[in-house]
Amino acid sequence: YAAADVGYNVLRDRDYKVGPFVGYSYFRENINAFGCTQIQPMVASCANGNQASLTQDETWQSVRVGVSAVATMWNRWGINGDVAYLPYAQYSGLDSHLLRVPFAFYPQDGSGRGVQTELILTYLVTENLKLGIGGRYWAMWTTSASQSCHGGCNAEGTSFPPSPYTANAERYGAFVQMSYQFATHP
Repeated sequence: YAAADVGYNVLRDRDYKVGPFVGYSYFRENINAFGCTQIQPMVASCANGNQASLTQDETWQSVRVGVSAVATMWNRWGINGDVAYLPYAQYSGLDSHLLRVPFAFYPQDGSGRGVQTELILTYLVTENLKLGIGGRYWAMWTTSASQSCHGGCNAEGTSFPPSPYTANAERYGAFVQMSYQFATHP
């Protein structure tokens, strides 16, 4: 994943700053399943449990609009946070069924929305070095998407035209970070 933002602090003091931002977010995920249990005649073989049987590759590219805030709570402790709304997200995915004969591929495409938020507790080790521990939550969902099928989509090997499709991604977790600010001249 990656995010790049440009913003301006509209409120600024020695102990805090708050401002809006706009930016871009990129999130890509690949999931693989191994092995299988044969329930349809289209599956060639389930003998090798180390062979990938399904893959799902997804990419979300989004416009971010939000607010960021930084505040010193006491002494060397601070808190940073941002909240972003994703008014437009472009989604593309590919669901591959690798053990079918022939292979079946389900390309997916659409647009949607989302939210991203992050909160970090920081400690200023030196005037330039800061450590932090935080958490983040991201959610993205399609509002309009379609999926088609190519290859071994059924027992006859017929492909299917696009049909409505829904995708969503939800991520949350904790992290640690370290930042270093190079000296600035007054």
